Amino acid sequence: MAKENLESARKTGKLVIGTREVLRGLKSAKVSSIFYSSNCPKDVLDDLNNYGSLAEVKIEKFEGNSANLGEACGKPFNVSVVGIKK
Repeated sequence: MAKENLESARKTGKLVIGTREVLRGLKSAKVSSIFYSSNCPKDVLDDLNNYGSLAEVKIEKFEGNSANLGEACGKPFNVSVVGIKK
């Protein structure tokens, strides 16, 4: 299901890629859901859970590492965190 959500968000231009951008979107309430890779660093995951619970945003684990998540987003590089804009 995560792959389909990422694919549709990528096609509509609602994808936010990267830890810094996703956290910025969480703080400004512009992100509706978040996906993180299986090898996402613990400190990043702690920040996502903290801000995600405050903003009441759904956070899901992507079944794959950061290279797989980057590939699912259509990017030629590793991606640890991806958000979908509201």
